Amino acid sequence: MNKRIAVFVSSAGSAFRESWKILQEYSCKKYNFVVITDRKCGIESFCDENQIEHKYIEYVNREQFSLDACRYIDSTGGIDFAILYFLRILSSQLFTKYLCLNIHPSLLPSFRGVNAVEQFLKSGAKFMGATLHMIDAGVDTGPIIAQVQVPVSPTITMAQANKISFLQKVYLNLLAVDLLESKSLSFNKEYSGFEWTKAMPYSYYANPLLQNQNFLAGFIELQKQENCQII
Repeated sequence: MNKRIAVFVSSAGSAFRESWKILQEYSCKKYNFVVITDRKCGIESFCDENQIEHKYIEYVNREQFSLDACRYIDSTGGIDFAILYFLRILSSQLFTKYLCLNIHPSLLPSFRGVNAVEQFLKSGAKFMGATLHMIDAGVDTGPIIAQVQVPVSPTITMAQANKISFLQKVYLNLLAVDLLESKSLSFNKEYSGFEWTKAMPYSYYANPLLQNQNFLAGFIELQKQENCQII
Protein backbone atom coordinates (compact mmCIF):
# COMPACT_ATOMS: atom_id res chain seq x y z
CA MET A 1 0.00 0.00 0.00
CA ASN A 2 1.27 3.47 -0.87
CA LYS A 3 2.38 5.64 2.05
CA ARG A 4 0.08 8.59 2.70
CA ILE A 5 1.98 11.58 4.04
CA ALA A 6 0.62 14.91 5.22
CA VAL A 7 2.83 17.95 4.70
CA PHE A 8 2.06 21.11 6.68
CA VAL A 9 3.33 24.20 4.88
CA SER A 10 3.33 27.93 5.71
CA SER A 11 5.46 29.07 2.76
CA ALA A 12 6.10 28.33 -0.89
CA GLY A 13 7.41 24.92 0.15
CA SER A 14 10.57 24.80 -1.98
CA ALA A 15 12.14 21.99 0.10
CA PHE A 16 8.98 19.91 -0.10
CA ARG A 17 8.75 20.49 -3.86
CA GLU A 18 12.25 19.16 -4.45
CA SER A 19 11.72 16.26 -2.05
CA TRP A 20 8.54 15.35 -3.91
CA LYS A 21 10.33 15.49 -7.27
CA ILE A 22 13.12 13.21 -6.04
CA LEU A 23 10.63 10.72 -4.61
CA GLN A 24 8.68 10.76 -7.87
CA GLU A 25 11.71 10.31 -10.11
CA TYR A 26 14.09 8.14 -8.09
CA SER A 27 11.87 5.93 -5.93
CA CYS A 28 10.38 2.66 -7.10
CA LYS A 29 7.50 3.25 -4.67
CA LYS A 30 4.68 5.74 -4.86
CA TYR A 31 3.62 8.18 -2.17
CA ASN A 32 0.32 9.93 -1.70
CA PHE A 33 0.72 13.42 -0.27
CA VAL A 34 -1.82 15.79 1.18
CA VAL A 35 -0.57 19.35 1.65
CA ILE A 36 -2.21 21.35 4.44
CA THR A 37 -1.70 25.12 4.66
CA ASP A 38 -2.73 27.82 7.11
CA ARG A 39 -2.45 30.64 4.54
CA LYS A 40 -2.25 31.23 0.80
CA CYS A 41 1.44 30.66 0.25
CA GLY A 42 2.17 29.64 -3.33
CA ILE A 43 2.31 25.87 -2.87
CA GLU A 44 -1.25 25.52 -4.12
CA SER A 45 -0.39 26.01 -7.77
CA PHE A 46 2.37 23.39 -7.56
CA CYS A 47 -0.12 20.96 -6.02
CA ASP A 48 -2.69 21.65 -8.74
CA GLU A 49 -0.12 21.15 -11.50
CA ASN A 50 0.94 17.79 -10.05
CA GLN A 51 -2.44 16.46 -8.85
CA ILE A 52 -1.41 16.67 -5.19
CA GLU A 53 -4.29 16.91 -2.74
CA HIS A 54 -4.23 20.15 -0.74
CA LYS A 55 -6.38 21.79 1.88
CA TYR A 56 -6.41 25.28 3.40
CA ILE A 57 -7.41 25.37 7.08
CA GLU A 58 -7.76 28.73 8.77
CA TYR A 59 -5.58 29.12 11.87
CA VAL A 60 -7.37 30.74 14.81
CA ASN A 61 -5.46 28.96 17.56
CA ARG A 62 -3.49 25.75 17.92
CA GLU A 63 -6.37 23.71 19.35
CA GLN A 64 -8.85 24.71 16.65
CA PHE A 65 -6.39 24.21 13.81
CA SER A 66 -5.17 20.83 15.09
CA LEU A 67 -8.73 19.58 15.59
CA ASP A 68 -9.78 20.74 12.11
CA ALA A 69 -6.68 19.16 10.58
CA CYS A 70 -7.41 15.87 12.39
CA ARG A 71 -10.99 15.88 11.18
CA TYR A 72 -9.93 16.50 7.60
CA ILE A 73 -7.21 13.84 7.68
CA ASP A 74 -9.60 11.32 9.23
CA SER A 75 -12.30 12.09 6.65
CA THR A 76 -9.89 11.41 3.77
CA GLY A 77 -8.51 8.09 5.00
CA GLY A 78 -5.87 9.00 7.59
CA ILE A 79 -2.10 9.28 7.13
CA ASP A 80 1.01 7.27 7.95
CA PHE A 81 2.81 10.34 9.27
CA ALA A 82 3.16 14.11 8.84
CA ILE A 83 6.14 16.31 7.98
CA LEU A 84 6.06 19.97 8.98
CA TYR A 85 7.51 23.02 7.26
CA PHE A 86 5.26 25.09 9.47
CA LEU A 87 5.34 28.40 11.34
CA ARG A 88 2.58 27.49 13.78
CA ILE A 89 2.41 25.46 16.98
CA LEU A 90 0.17 22.40 16.98
CA SER A 91 -1.76 20.86 19.87
CA SER A 92 -1.79 17.32 21.26
CA GLN A 93 -5.08 16.65 19.48
CA LEU A 94 -2.96 16.15 16.36
CA PHE A 95 0.53 15.09 17.44
CA THR A 96 -0.61 12.37 19.88
CA LYS A 97 -2.88 10.80 17.26
CA TYR A 98 -0.54 10.95 14.27
CA LEU A 99 3.23 10.90 14.13
CA CYS A 100 4.28 14.49 13.35
CA LEU A 101 7.88 15.31 12.44
CA ASN A 102 9.23 18.83 12.16
CA ILE A 103 12.16 19.97 10.04
CA HIS A 104 13.77 22.94 11.76
CA PRO A 105 16.56 24.95 10.08
CA SER A 106 19.05 24.93 12.96
CA LEU A 107 21.08 22.58 15.12
CA LEU A 108 18.63 22.37 18.00
CA PRO A 109 18.55 23.25 20.81
CA SER A 110 20.17 26.38 19.33
CA PHE A 111 18.06 28.95 17.46
CA ARG A 112 14.56 27.73 18.26
CA GLY A 113 11.47 29.40 16.85
CA VAL A 114 11.09 31.58 13.78
CA ASN A 115 13.89 33.14 11.70
CA ALA A 116 16.38 30.45 12.68
CA VAL A 117 18.66 31.15 9.72
CA GLU A 118 18.80 34.84 10.61
CA GLN A 119 19.50 33.93 14.24
CA PHE A 120 22.35 31.71 13.08
CA LEU A 121 23.93 34.43 10.93
CA LYS A 122 23.77 36.97 13.74
CA SER A 123 25.30 34.54 16.23
CA GLY A 124 28.58 34.03 14.40
CA ALA A 125 28.29 30.24 14.82
CA LYS A 126 30.66 28.27 12.59
CA PHE A 127 28.50 25.23 11.77
CA MET A 128 25.12 25.55 10.09
CA GLY A 129 22.63 22.75 10.53
CA ALA A 130 19.08 21.48 10.53
CA THR A 131 17.15 19.08 12.74
CA LEU A 132 14.46 16.45 12.24
CA HIS A 133 12.51 16.05 15.47
CA MET A 134 9.21 14.88 16.88
CA ILE A 135 6.52 17.40 17.78
CA ASP A 136 5.52 18.08 21.36
CA ALA A 137 3.75 20.96 23.13
CA GLY A 138 6.83 23.20 23.15
CA VAL A 139 8.56 25.27 20.48
CA ASP A 140 11.10 23.01 18.75
CA THR A 141 11.58 20.95 21.92
CA GLY A 142 10.50 17.46 20.78
CA PRO A 143 12.84 14.43 20.74
CA ILE A 144 15.59 14.81 18.13
CA ILE A 145 15.77 12.08 15.48
CA ALA A 146 18.41 13.38 13.07
CA GLN A 147 20.67 16.34 12.38
CA VAL A 148 22.85 17.58 9.54
CA GLN A 149 25.61 20.16 9.72
CA VAL A 150 28.22 21.87 7.56
CA PRO A 151 31.03 24.33 8.38
CA VAL A 152 30.54 27.74 6.81
CA SER A 153 32.69 30.70 5.86
CA PRO A 154 32.88 33.64 8.30
CA THR A 155 31.69 35.79 5.37
CA ILE A 156 28.66 33.67 4.49
CA THR A 157 25.77 35.69 3.01
CA MET A 158 22.06 35.30 3.59
CA ALA A 159 21.63 33.92 0.06
CA GLN A 160 24.31 31.29 0.66
CA ALA A 161 22.84 30.38 4.04
CA ASN A 162 19.37 30.00 2.56
CA LYS A 163 20.69 27.65 -0.14
CA ILE A 164 22.43 25.48 2.46
CA SER A 165 19.30 25.47 4.61
CA PHE A 166 17.16 24.48 1.62
CA LEU A 167 19.38 21.49 0.83
CA GLN A 168 19.54 20.42 4.46
CA LYS A 169 15.74 20.43 4.70
CA VAL A 170 15.43 18.33 1.53
CA TYR A 171 17.94 15.83 2.91
CA LEU A 172 16.03 15.52 6.19
CA ASN A 173 12.72 15.12 4.38
CA LEU A 174 14.12 12.22 2.37
CA LEU A 175 15.75 10.80 5.50
CA ALA A 176 12.42 10.89 7.37
CA VAL A 177 10.75 8.85 4.63
CA ASP A 178 13.71 6.45 4.53
CA LEU A 179 13.78 5.88 8.31
CA LEU A 180 10.06 5.27 8.59
CA GLU A 181 9.89 3.06 5.51
CA SER A 182 12.79 0.91 6.75
CA LYS A 183 11.22 0.69 10.22
CA SER A 184 14.42 2.00 11.80
CA LEU A 185 12.40 3.72 14.54
CA SER A 186 9.91 2.45 17.09
CA PHE A 187 7.57 5.03 18.61
CA ASN A 188 5.88 4.79 21.98
CA LYS A 189 2.25 5.39 22.80
CA GLU A 190 0.89 8.79 21.73
CA TYR A 191 4.18 9.54 19.93
CA SER A 192 5.98 11.08 22.89
CA GLY A 193 9.28 9.30 22.28
CA PHE A 194 11.10 6.73 20.17
CA GLU A 195 13.80 4.06 20.11
CA TRP A 196 16.12 2.91 17.35
CA THR A 197 15.41 -0.61 16.12
CA LYS A 198 18.85 -0.98 14.51
CA ALA A 199 22.29 0.61 14.55
CA MET A 200 22.49 3.45 12.05
CA PRO A 201 25.58 4.72 10.20
CA TYR A 202 26.54 8.36 10.57
CA SER A 203 29.15 10.82 9.38
CA TYR A 204 30.61 14.19 10.28
CA TYR A 205 27.89 15.81 8.17
CA ALA A 206 24.79 13.74 8.92
CA ASN A 207 23.61 11.63 11.83
CA PRO A 208 22.16 9.23 10.82
CA LEU A 209 22.96 8.87 7.14
CA LEU A 210 20.42 8.47 4.37
CA GLN A 211 20.51 4.77 3.41
CA ASN A 212 18.13 4.55 0.45
CA GLN A 213 20.49 4.69 -2.53
CA ASN A 214 17.79 5.90 -4.91
CA PHE A 215 16.96 8.82 -2.62
CA LEU A 216 20.66 9.54 -2.23
CA ALA A 217 21.21 9.57 -6.01
CA GLY A 218 18.42 12.09 -6.41
CA PHE A 219 19.82 14.28 -3.66
CA ILE A 220 23.34 14.22 -5.10
CA GLU A 221 21.93 15.35 -8.43
CA LEU A 222 20.11 18.21 -6.68
CA GLN A 223 23.39 19.30 -5.05
CA LYS A 224 24.99 19.43 -8.50
CA GLN A 225 22.13 21.55 -9.82
CA GLU A 226 22.43 23.95 -6.90
CA ASN A 227 26.25 23.96 -7.06
CA CYS A 228 26.34 23.44 -3.31
CA GLN A 229 27.49 20.38 -1.38
CA ILE A 230 26.35 19.62 2.18
CA ILE A 231 27.09 15.89 2.42
